[in-house]
Amino acid sequence: GMEEIKIGPPKKGSHSEISALISKTFTDEQEHYRIEEDVADLRVTTELVNQIYDGAVVATLNDSIVATVFLSQPDESDVKDGVDARCIGPVAVSTEHQGRQIGKKLLGSVIESFFQDGKDGKTIQKSARLMVNSYNPVSNSLYIAVGLEHKRCMTLVRGFPSEEDLAKCDSHGYTIRRVGESDLDRVGDFCKEHIGLRRRNEFQKRIVDPSTPVRCFDSFLMEQKDTSQIVAVSTGFSIVGMMIAIDAEIAKKFIASIFAISERYIPDMEGPFMMVDSCAHPELLTWLIKDQKFRIVKSMFIMNRGWYYESPKNTVYSCGIVGI
Repeated sequence: GMEEIKIGPPKKGSHSEISALISKTFTDEQEHYRIEEDVADLRVTTELVNQIYDGAVVATLNDSIVATVFLSQPDESDVKDGVDARCIGPVAVSTEHQGRQIGKKLLGSVIESFFQDGKDGKTIQKSARLMVNSYNPVSNSLYIAVGLEHKRCMTLVRGFPSEEDLAKCDSHGYTIRRVGESDLDRVGDFCKEHIGLRRRNEFQKRIVDPSTPVRCFDSFLMEQKDTSQIVAVSTGFSIVGMMIAIDAEIAKKFIASIFAISERYIPDMEGPFMMVDSCAHPELLTWLIKDQKFRIVKSMFIMNRGWYYESPKNTVYSCGIVGI
């Protein structure tokens, strides 16, 4: 019965139990829907859980964790602007316990407490967003039941740009480099204009020592040489990364340039992740699939509850599968 289900933060040191639960749940789902990807790999979920553990909430039954959900931390730069926008996910309910309303109870309680919190007279707009697999009717129904709405359809692609294309990539007139501490304000202003949020934390925690090898998982910016105006930014092509560009042509130059200067070899992976709004930017998806030989992994929906920002028409926004 539902009475023994307890909801709250995990006990200290539950990292490996939560990682194993997510890995097994995702593996079972993929087998059921015949989807193949390494996001369910235990090494990937372990690394992810270590990054976002502070935001974990779990449902326990007789002291074992049967479901988990993560709520990202607030970004102070956005809260100052009056918006508290969080990402939810990953959400996992152990296969044996599905169909018993546990996911609904857990997610419902996390979302409700987030939206009820802080009624202290300050007007702050709140937003909760998550990515859901379009092919899973059960999770789509669950998220709609807890007040989320479908906003955009995204196509997840993976791969490496072709060597020939990188060689002829013309980023003439632009500088592409990793983001440093002194860029944070300008990068924040650029993000604010294009996605309504500054996302300063995301960039700050990905600043690396300039002497380290360049990887496509680092954060980058692209600016015009003559005006120093930023035209694209990225927090890395990973499951938690995002990219914003002023239009699809700039996005192509930016993507190709980053891969041209990044270390090629990524152990045990078939290539980085990128999410494309295929209805808004079909030409970008065509370029990735037809010219670059990326492959489509799956379609996902961005779902949202509360405050929502419509980006300018030409803006290319590629978000992570899992929000941080």
